[in-house]
Amino acid sequence: MYISNRAHQNAEHYKAIEKVAQTIVLTLKYQKTLAALLRCFFSNGVLTA
Repeated sequence: MYISNRAHQNAEHYKAIEKVAQTIVLTLKYQKTLAALLRCFFSNGVLTA
C-alpha cells in the first residue's frame, strides 16, 4: 500500500511540475509576443518613448 501511495504522490508531483513548466513556457511566449508588438509600435511611431 505504501509503495502505490508513494507512486501516486510522485505522479501528482510530476503533474504539478509539468503544469508550472507549461505556465512558464506560455509566459515566455507571451512576453516575446508582447515585446514584438511593442517594438512594432515604437518603430511605427504609435507610441513615443
